[in-house]
Amino acid sequence: MRRILMAAIAAMALGAATPALATADTPMPSDPCHDYHVAVGGQTAIACVGYYDGNLLTGGIGSNTPQDVKDDIAILLAGPAGAVQDHSGAYSPPYSLDVSKVLDNIEGLGGNNTFQLTLDTLMSGVTVLGLHFGNSPDAPDNSITAFYLFNLTTPSDTITLYDSTGKLNGQGSSNAQLYATGGGAVPEPATWAMMLLGFAGIGASMRRRTKQTLMQIA
Repeated sequence: MRRILMAAIAAMALGAATPALATADTPMPSDPCHDYHVAVGGQTAIACVGYYDGNLLTGGIGSNTPQDVKDDIAILLAGPAGAVQDHSGAYSPPYSLDVSKVLDNIEGLGGNNTFQLTLDTLMSGVTVLGLHFGNSPDAPDNSITAFYLFNLTTPSDTITLYDSTGKLNGQGSSNAQLYATGGGAVPEPATWAMMLLGFAGIGASMRRRTKQTLMQIA
């Protein structure tokens, strides 16, 4: 009986010492990929998650990404597709990126529609940006956050904001954070087709050479 009691006490102590895991935020019923287009060097996001209520972009450059934000970004990187707004048809999870730190940020945008981050980071490849909007006409609330996934084929340090009509519009823009960039670029469908054709050509060439060699031996 004493052993059972001691084991129960130990289990309770272990449970108390283990911190509760944070969970992803609950998104609002809206589509930030289409409400607010975010582009880097003229290249629009391929997918996004949000809007989330409030400003989730806390901490400065080099700070640890909060667990709930990492969970939100994990949905963006891994899916499921139904939880992610696919903006271009090029969204093809899963993506493997380290988003544990805030790499760069900017605060006090004050409605700007074109800007660079504080460190003027040159973004390229698979990139994750978070943006906070306050009092935006396209948002379901006065303060919202969304996270955007890019596949940047041309490096750029310039972020631009558009409204749903395609016009430059940064109304409500407040602050932004960069969590990942420089990830392996995802080939476009045409690139995949060229690669497959190339592999097929190499395979056919190898088969011809093998056949010619066998005929010479015979």
